[in-house]
Amino acid sequence: MSNISVVSASLEPDGIKFGTVKIVNQDSLTSECWSIQIYGVDTCNTCEYLNTDECGGQDIRKRMGL
Repeated sequence: MSNISVVSASLEPDGIKFGTVKIVNQDSLTSECWSIQIYGVDTCNTCEYLNTDECGGQDIRKRMGL
């Protein structure tokens, strides 16, 4: 089993602010968009690949009716 750690952080005026940490079993991820699989479809709102040929989540979004 191979795990990846995903940390959310933001740069604030007084330094880096760390948010949540997720441990994700990499074996449970498919080749489709990892951002959607880890963060959910709301991540598409800021994705530079949305509605392009490079989007790896097109099938996920279709299955969800988006």
